[in-house]
Amino acid sequence: MIFRCLRVLLFYAASTLQVSIVDAKDYTIPTESPKNCIKSKSLPCAVSTGDQPRMFQWVKSSWELDRHLVLETDRKEVWNVYQGLLVVNSKKPLKIHTPFADIQLGHSKVMIHVLKNKVRVLSLNGEGVKVKPKGESEEHFLVPGFQNWFGGVNNGSSESGVVSVIDFESFAQDRARFFMDHQYGYIQELQQVAKTVKWAAIQASQMHRDLVQRKMASLEVKHQEKIQKKRQKIQFNKYLRKLFLQKIRYDY
Repeated sequence: MIFRCLRVLLFYAASTLQVSIVDAKDYTIPTESPKNCIKSKSLPCAVSTGDQPRMFQWVKSSWELDRHLVLETDRKEVWNVYQGLLVVNSKKPLKIHTPFADIQLGHSKVMIHVLKNKVRVLSLNGEGVKVKPKGESEEHFLVPGFQNWFGGVNNGSSESGVVSVIDFESFAQDRARFFMDHQYGYIQELQQVAKTVKWAAIQASQMHRDLVQRKMASLEVKHQEKIQKKRQKIQFNKYLRKLFLQKIRYDY
């Protein structure tokens, strides 16, 4: 059923969502400090996109930035993202700091959305990503097709959601707003992500079956829901770590 839904969503996105294709000469040049630091690859470098999206290449990574995004760097492999929505496709190790979590990429493609009180991370392709929430020593692993949010530290403890399969319809709508890699193509990216989400759904289904079996063995019925939620976060992170290491070892 979920695979049929993915096909429907892909068709819907391709037929109804409009992606604005604008020639480079028509772009509003974003604010850069110092001026032209992206083109010259000079450090430090700060970028604000204003009311227009932006795409640029930096070393072995490509960056697509939505409107009203602020980021900066003083090292080639480390960036700070303070607000906004972006997609990064990296061919080498890269670290992205946000107010709520540090995100580490290998040979990976990721969508990051920095909001007022949390950051959403969607692992789209490649090796996957590592996420280290502020105030935590433990790393979280997101293999392609999975997403989660991280809220930083609140009342002395870090907050995060439960790992889930990427919401494909929501992703397609967000992506259409600032997709600029026209050489690759919007439909091609949707097809690739749909394939990844299908694989992730299979993995999540297997994990769910394992959790249900363990839930049936709980000693006290009234505590099952609370115990299950905590166990799900712990076991799912261990499961994703295993998948993460397998993809690095065998795929690249």
